[in-house]
Amino acid sequence: AAVQAETEDVVPAEPVLQEIPAEPIVVYQYEVCPFCNKLRAFLDYHNIPYKVVEVNPLTKAEIKGMKKNDGKLKVPIVGLEGREKVASE
Repeated sequence: AAVQAETEDVVPAEPVLQEIPAEPIVVYQYEVCPFCNKLRAFLDYHNIPYKVVEVNPLTKAEIKGMKKNDGKLKVPIVGLEGREKVASE
């Protein structure tokens, strides 16, 4: 007996952002961080402009003074220019 595929109504996914920011998103990252690579792939896929700031893994000078999550600064950190940035979980 042949199995018929059920036809379902395809509902379009909601947009990731309601509005693309005017200025690029800033991504603080380590070059070899797999989570950072995944984030950049997501931003590229959705055509969301971003600027990368490489963080020195030894000094972390680029992210000093940022708000910490659970007492640790972890990358990737995402933010908009001129706004407070919060470390990832």
